[in-house]
Amino acid sequence: MSSVRLEGVSVRRKRTLAVALALVVLAVLVLAPAALAKGGAGANIQLKLTDQIVPAGTQVTLQATARPAEVGTTVSLYKAQKAQDWEFVATKTITNPSGKVTFTDAPMRHTYYRVKWTLANGRALYSRVAWQKVKAVLTVGAVPAPYQMGEGTPVVISGTLVPSLNGGKVSIQVFRRVGDALEMVAGFKAPLTAGAGDSSVYSTTWNAMSPGDYVVRAQVKRAAQFFGTSVTADVTL
Repeated sequence: MSSVRLEGVSVRRKRTLAVALALVVLAVLVLAPAALAKGGAGANIQLKLTDQIVPAGTQVTLQATARPAEVGTTVSLYKAQKAQDWEFVATKTITNPSGKVTFTDAPMRHTYYRVKWTLANGRALYSRVAWQKVKAVLTVGAVPAPYQMGEGTPVVISGTLVPSLNGGKVSIQVFRRVGDALEMVAGFKAPLTAGAGDSSVYSTTWNAMSPGDYVVRAQVKRAAQFFGTSVTADVTL
């Protein structure tokens, strides 16, 4: 066979291969949307939080987005304290082509969330875990009692902590106003005991030995279940 004939056969083979590849690509482009619509390759569910850090007990919004959307399918929200032992929260149905579903919750401590999307074909897809960080809510009050001879002026310092941390302690510092400055005059800790619901309470007494304007600061340090916080109260003796 001459070299010219061989070259002709080679060219025809290349053309045939190119046509075959083009048909394969066309089939993929035509069939891919249908596969995705049925929860095939490429289907996914995402979960986003609207806030990174919130005070304990604050309502948060969680938005799940299913792609591509399957109207009529369901999305379920789960939560956990340590990304395990997942607790069911709620189930909602996708009702619009955007594939978006919104949930709300009021976490008291650092909480992990994820959603499960149940597709029309029965397949279940899970989102990545989202971590909602929570900041403790602390209150403090300072109320002077009637003057008692030889004991100074007792000031009852008390408050609440949400969420509960029974057995923990609140750090208390007392400052006296000296012009525009604050001069620390006392520092101690008060134990936390059970309060109403998911809260702890504390109460202690500080004796002021002289009159003046004071600032009482209460603080809870960062714990495994929440970020710490501090609050102040003014008292005049």
